[in-house]
Amino acid sequence: MGYESLINAISRQPGLEELADVLQKAVRAAFPGDGGREAKNLLHGTWLGHPLHPAITDVPLGAWTAALVLDAMESLSGRREFRESADAAVALGLVGAVGSAITGLTDWSETDDRGKRIGAVHGLLNVAAAAMYATSYAMRKKKSSRQSAVALSMLGYAIGMSSAYLGGHLVFGEQIGVDHTATADNTKPENFVRVLAEADLRDDTPTRVVAEGVAILLVKRAGRIFASPRPAPTSAARSPRESSSATRSSARGTTPSSRSRTAGSSTARRRSRRAASTCACGRARSRCARSVVFEKRRRLVRRGAGRGSRC
Repeated sequence: MGYESLINAISRQPGLEELADVLQKAVRAAFPGDGGREAKNLLHGTWLGHPLHPAITDVPLGAWTAALVLDAMESLSGRREFRESADAAVALGLVGAVGSAITGLTDWSETDDRGKRIGAVHGLLNVAAAAMYATSYAMRKKKSSRQSAVALSMLGYAIGMSSAYLGGHLVFGEQIGVDHTATADNTKPENFVRVLAEADLRDDTPTRVVAEGVAILLVKRAGRIFASPRPAPTSAARSPRESSSATRSSARGTTPSSRSRTAGSSTARRRSRRAASTCACGRARSRCARSVVFEKRRRLVRRGAGRGSRC
């Protein structure tokens, strides 16, 4: 079974969608109001300028890797200090697993589609691994069950590594938490600037504007404004501040609020493609935009003006 086949098989397991929906609603309900949004941003890592969850996952994985090595050294040498160090590493990993779970749930609560389902499996595997290590830690206190405790921790380590593999896929495959503007030109504007009066931005009509020399594609759909730093629909994000008098735009992304989707999520990409490709025709059928690439759209508009167009 290939890599993509394995991921698809995992994401298609029955009941995952329903379970994920219930869990996501519970997590979102735990962060009500402005205070909840601030707490959620804290757990997202907005203050750090980097997602917090990937950094914390190094604590349990690193500690449990050290415990695995120390258990092996204790088994080979019989030295008691290795045994005590291994037990301490298991305990440290359990503490780190709590922080990793809290931050991971916070990030996962804003995912959609396949990423949501794979994330649910990722979380369940982490819970299973942590439960095995907690049981192993309790069993380690009894000399008669020491070998069984070590064997259980090894099984937990294998499950934890499997979960880590899925976690890597969520970032690199599903692009959860990825800032698609991170590799953009650093000279592009980072602050929101006025580019167009909101009244001049018509619904379902891709509009090109320029913000400090950078081309931006704006789309207004159902009262929401989407902006892409390029004419191509590679990503979209709702402006965190929608002024009633003017539309604001930036070439750089922002960290999502508690109700916004993680940057680069499949929903944002899908909405961008759907909104940016919406065909807008006038009553005289003289204008039609079928491409998000501005120059191509302009040529199509000229062609439609000459002989009429149909959507």
